[in-house]
Amino acid sequence: VTAALRNILALQPEYTTLHISGGRRMLENCVKEKIKANSSTKLIGVTMLTSFDDKEISEIGFRDSVPDSINKLAGLANDCGLDGLVCSPLEAKKIKSDFPQLKLIVPGIRRSSDETNDQKRILSANEAIINGADILVIGRPITESSDPAKAAEELSNEIQ
Repeated sequence: VTAALRNILALQPEYTTLHISGGRRMLENCVKEKIKANSSTKLIGVTMLTSFDDKEISEIGFRDSVPDSINKLAGLANDCGLDGLVCSPLEAKKIKSDFPQLKLIVPGIRRSSDETNDQKRILSANEAIINGADILVIGRPITESSDPAKAAEELSNEIQ
């Protein structure tokens, strides 16, 4: 992972993601690699897919609930020196309260008129921002809309 990160850092992206489930050693080595490269790229830890619920995470080996698992992952990411997290809007409020310095990138944004699709942990754009989201990730509500420009405008108006 650090070899891949070294190549990514050479491209100087603003952000790159790491799976927190890769564990402490991997995360700490990635932070060391960033420091060694004198990089300003923000290392963002991915917590858990917004399509997961307690049943699904149990099937892949998590013993705790989604919120408890995400709290542990967030704590590990913070302890290892990551710059931020990808988390659902439902977890954003607690994470921002516990770790205010972490930048939160939040998918799972839906309007009340949108299909939830496979997403289980969702909120509106405005609710996500109130909960502490710094950056919203909005895909299907725009890309699958019959009028993507209008959908994007409506979402933008929601947070104005």
